[in-house]
Amino acid sequence: MKVFKNCCRFFIAVQYRQLYCTPHLTTVIKVKEQEETDSAITPKNGKRNIIRNVQSLLDISYIKALNIVNENTKLVERNTQFLTENYAILKENGIDNRIIMKYPMLLGVPFLDEAVRDLKTLPYPLSDTIVLSGLVKPKLDKLINSYKKQDDKIELLSKSLQIPPDEVCETLYNRDFLISRNSEALGELLKLITDVGIPMEELRKDLWVLKYSAEKVRLRLNLIKDLNIDLPKPWMIRSPISVIENYARRRTDNREILGNDSLVEYLSKKLECTEAQAKYLIDRIPALTTKKLRTLSDIINFLYSKGFEPYHIIRVPKILVHSVETIKSRLEQLEKAGVRVESLYIFIKTQKQFIHYFETLVKKKTI
Repeated sequence: MKVFKNCCRFFIAVQYRQLYCTPHLTTVIKVKEQEETDSAITPKNGKRNIIRNVQSLLDISYIKALNIVNENTKLVERNTQFLTENYAILKENGIDNRIIMKYPMLLGVPFLDEAVRDLKTLPYPLSDTIVLSGLVKPKLDKLINSYKKQDDKIELLSKSLQIPPDEVCETLYNRDFLISRNSEALGELLKLITDVGIPMEELRKDLWVLKYSAEKVRLRLNLIKDLNIDLPKPWMIRSPISVIENYARRRTDNREILGNDSLVEYLSKKLECTEAQAKYLIDRIPALTTKKLRTLSDIINFLYSKGFEPYHIIRVPKILVHSVETIKSRLEQLEKAGVRVESLYIFIKTQKQFIHYFETLVKKKTI
């Protein structure tokens, strides 16, 4: 009996050690503790519940909530409690649903309360600056610290870009490299660009040019001037030199072809039609406005040399934006097969469609 009791005690002790002292169980306990710690940011309910949560918070349709979540995928990395708490923070600070709908990513911003507290130190309504809470913390801290040093980038950009503070804040969120730019250098750069006549509206659409140094921009603007480009564009500052040179050559060619005429007047004369008809063609095929006029002229002249008339082109104006080489190649195939076409439609077909149509024409010819 005594031996039996000792065996029982030994068995219980072994089981206890296996249950409570194994590395596996220690790992499980640690994982469980980590899960509890991370519960605020770990999704528990899946994407569908996040969508339902957004729908409920913003009082919108399921489809709108779905679109918001699809466009702001980081929301799925949070759980419904996290989103609800952020929503409460925004509402407590006077941010209405209209603004939250505009910047729904704010629902998933970590430490939102701290960001809001910092933004309140700026001399602007929180409704204007709230989008900045979506910045990573180092960027937001840099912006706040700059203001404390009498360096107000919001005011600088608002005056320079001629937009209100709320649009500046949205710009800083989308182009956060501006936060790291020295304000004095940024001001010099903005003046340099606007002094050469680049419209402010175009600059606002292409703020990447503000990443460059004033010296680099100055050199590029001098190059643009040397190429006789009267109206520089922001893209010319950041594009490879070869692209700008090609653009300048095209402009020179266009001037030689057009003379004092507009594109409408040129096509009207070239296609022997009224200016109203020429304008209709351009409206119908906007690519004509960017087509090289040298190429355009070559296509028209080539078609005329092969016996086509202006009305053929007017009926199928898409021919004017196709490759000259493709047109020549297809026409050679038709001529070798002894096939004569009375329309230009075959030349604007896809290669597969062209081959099918070509084979059909050849078969008809041999019957």
